[in-house]
Amino acid sequence: MIRRILLPSLLVILLVPPLRAEDPAGIRLLERFGLRGEAASWLLVDLETGTPDAAHRADRPRIPASTAKLVTAVVALDLLGGERRLVTELRADGRIEGGVLRGDLVLRGGGDPLLDTADLLDLALALRDLGVTRLAGRLLLDDGLLPRFPRVVASEPASAPYNAGIGALTVDFARIRVIATDPPTSVPPLFEAGLAWTDEPLAPPETARRARDAEGGDRWEIPRDGRARTLPVADAGMHTAELFRRLARSVGTVLPAPERGTVPAAEPLARVESAPLRRIVRGMLLYSNNQVAETIGLLAGRTLGERPPASLEASAARLLDRVRSELPSVDWASARLVNHSGLGAGSRLTAVQLVALLRRGEARHRLAALLPASGWAGTLRRRLQEPATALRVWAKTGTIDYASAIAGYLLPESGRMRAFAILLDDPGARAIYDRRPEKTVAELADADAWNARARAFQDALLARWLER
Repeated sequence: MIRRILLPSLLVILLVPPLRAEDPAGIRLLERFGLRGEAASWLLVDLETGTPDAAHRADRPRIPASTAKLVTAVVALDLLGGERRLVTELRADGRIEGGVLRGDLVLRGGGDPLLDTADLLDLALALRDLGVTRLAGRLLLDDGLLPRFPRVVASEPASAPYNAGIGALTVDFARIRVIATDPPTSVPPLFEAGLAWTDEPLAPPETARRARDAEGGDRWEIPRDGRARTLPVADAGMHTAELFRRLARSVGTVLPAPERGTVPAAEPLARVESAPLRRIVRGMLLYSNNQVAETIGLLAGRTLGERPPASLEASAARLLDRVRSELPSVDWASARLVNHSGLGAGSRLTAVQLVALLRRGEARHRLAALLPASGWAGTLRRRLQEPATALRVWAKTGTIDYASAIAGYLLPESGRMRAFAILLDDPGARAIYDRRPEKTVAELADADAWNARARAFQDALLARWLER
């Protein structure tokens, strides 16, 4: 059944009542985990009325990490609609004669962040079934719907698969898996760089080093340590087009090397459609995928300006402006997003802001049903899995070194849902950490230990709230 909510009622529901006094029991619990009161913020409210049940420094801006994806999710659903499907297609501006397409073939991306290798094979088979064995013109890559970025955050490890390229045409999250052959190979093939083993040590957290080979080309140098590796692709669109070309050849269609361009008059030949956007958003929140978040964030931001945004931060700022206009009773002055995924330490949100967003998301989009469930799914699969807490917390988690957050909904025995946000960070430790691109084992262990204490505190606080 579709819920219809009158706008005046929604505005009344989403007003934020004044916060009541600090939560001394929560602060004592925080100290049990070796964390200081100034390191944490939290807010628990009645979902329907917005009345606070517990609060501590709830208006303090903190690093939201991946809970920033909640902004992306709610605004994308607002602007694009949950039933929206994203189309990847082949188009052509010539006739097929004697197995030859006499014109250009265009592979056009529609921003489907879940496009996979099977979808590309589907398009290649469709081209084969049309009788095309070769192309007289060009193979054009049209990924101009969205701006392209080679990574999400420059300060994150270059070899991190979660920091891959972003664009309107991306396959398999712009990642490849390294295979331990000699020399190394990958699945799928990596077209933009070579792969080579190295015996030189590599400082963490990098797992491979990007370098120039003797011929002046790029290559990844990979330590011979037996570790399984997934590496990012920087030019997601060109990688996708090259993989499509390879698959097409495998089923009998010979295509030239791809180049960027478009033909406005080209006619559709074949297409694949994404799942509805609501399902895409659910997967993004369930597994906290950065490439999905950045892509749908860019798609939403594209609707809010006459020109494409020049950066991920400019696009994220458009989404924040939209939230400010929709929730004017909330103070958004301190809010900042440097991208759509929360990757990096530059973004700031408060518990008040996140809770207001959660209340809007539930009222408009049944957001709770799109989030991981405690003890069962996604990033909460192994958290809060005891009988008293399992399936009682539906929330988005967020973690970077020296910042940990969780925001979502409580489903208590009473049946009266609550919305909450808990954020912890240590900006000073994070700043020191960021000044050293190469980390020692001890530095990484210290960061892991801090984050483990923060998560343990969050789980203990949530369990206490559920006991009420």
